Amino acid sequence: MRTFILFIISYFTLISAISVTENSTNVPSLSTTVIKKYTLAQKIQKLQPNINPILASEYSSLIKTYCITIDEDIVISIFMAESSFNPLAESSSNDFGIAQINLTTWGKELKTSRSELLNPILGISHSCQILKKLKKQHKGENYWWRHYHNRKKHINIKYIQRVTNIMNLLK
Repeated sequence: MRTFILFIISYFTLISAISVTENSTNVPSLSTTVIKKYTLAQKIQKLQPNINPILASEYSSLIKTYCITIDEDIVISIFMAESSFNPLAESSSNDFGIAQINLTTWGKELKTSRSELLNPILGISHSCQILKKLKKQHKGENYWWRHYHNRKKHINIKYIQRVTNIMNLLK
């Protein structure tokens, strides 16, 4: 019986010592650490609060279907930077749709048209094809996705900063 009592006292002393050590070093305990994980649709809504939740969910499904090998945060950050998730966006530089794909640059290679690029399903599909190609071409580069905005060799610092800032909002 005496051994059992000594064991209990030792056990609680050890637990108290661990508790004091954790509190004195400001190490958060497991019970107070909350890690919030957002779904892809929730991330889209976080970036574009005015988007219809059903549309955000549809975009999420399309991205998961077509962009399997591409980081989803990169994809939605590019879409936010390019069009703010507007599937009917058009620019004066011949860029169309949610992904703002340049028809002059990519039209022949993707065998696509303006009307197809304004279709969110095809626009997302084509943008994922482009991103996969760029990732393969620029393997090993930290910001390989920067070539999405401009295929030229010079570095587009403003585009990198804009997309990176959007990605940081997702964390």
